[in-house]
Parts: sequence; structure tokens; C-alpha cells
Amino acid sequence: MSPITIHSFLKSGDAFILATDFDAELEDDFYIEGYIDITYGEQKILTAQDWDLVDQLWCYLIDGLAEVVRGNSFSTYFPDQPLEIALTPDAHFKTLEFTVKAQAEKRFLLPYHDCMIALLQEAQSFLDCLCALNPAAADSYRRYQAQAALIQANLPQPPATFPSGYSGD
Repeated sequence: MSPITIHSFLKSGDAFILATDFDAELEDDFYIEGYIDITYGEQKILTAQDWDLVDQLWCYLIDGLAEVVRGNSFSTYFPDQPLEIALTPDAHFKTLEFTVKAQAEKRFLLPYHDCMIALLQEAQSFLDCLCALNPAAADSYRRYQAQAALIQANLPQPPATFPSGYSGD
């Protein structure tokens, strides 16, 4: 089990509700507020304090993950606030540096494959929820789901782990 957990939340009134549990109508189907909660072990990377237009943020992230899978760095600002996130893979696709820049800068070094899989799976799950909640935009959400699936299919394989003492002879 991966120590990376990612969940998407939608805003309803003053509360945030897990997207998979959201059964109300969206308050505004164009400005969909919520947040992405990302935790690595005990480290909080993104939290409810980082709420914004969550559907747009996921689309930005999917576009960025297409760059990361090619070995490129990616950065973007949140849609409606001065918060920047950056993702930088190492040359061997073993680690992914996840940087959050607000008033202070936080850097996290994450296992590349686990992080990419967790991000892509949650992106697809969240967009699946939005297809049901916002049918007028479902075609757009499905295009991003397909892009996420394609990225996942093209992920570099994680490095092989060998038993202790293995010499390769």
C-alpha cells in the first residue's frame, strides 16, 4: 500500500465533502470549488487551506502530468489564487519533487511511480464524479479522463527491487 493518499473534496456551503460522497447539486457548475488533499506518510502536501476551483486544478494537473511522464518539469498556479505547484521528476523516474509555493515554499520528495499512479487514479475518479454531477461538461471531463489513462499507460516502469545480497550474476 502506498503511503501517498489523495482525495478530492467539493465545497457545499461552508463545508467540504468528499467528492465520491457528494450527493447535492453543485452550487455553480462553472465555478466548482473544492480542494485536493494530498498526504505522504505524515506530511500534508495540500489541504483544505488550498481550496480553489478544483475541477480546473485537476485539468491543469493532468496537462502537467503529461509533461512529467516525458521527464519534463511542470509548474502551474492555482486557478484563482497565488499558489503555485511544481512537479520535477528525477532523470531515472525514481523520485518526484512536489513543490508548493505560497508565502513559504514547501518541498516534498515522493516516490515517482506511486505518486503518479495516485494522482492519475484520483484525477479519473474525481472527473467520473463530475460527469454525474455536471452532465453539461461531461464531454470535457471525459477527454481529461482519457488523457489521464493514456499518461498512466505510458508511465515508466518502477525500478526493479532485488532481494538483499543479489549480485546480478
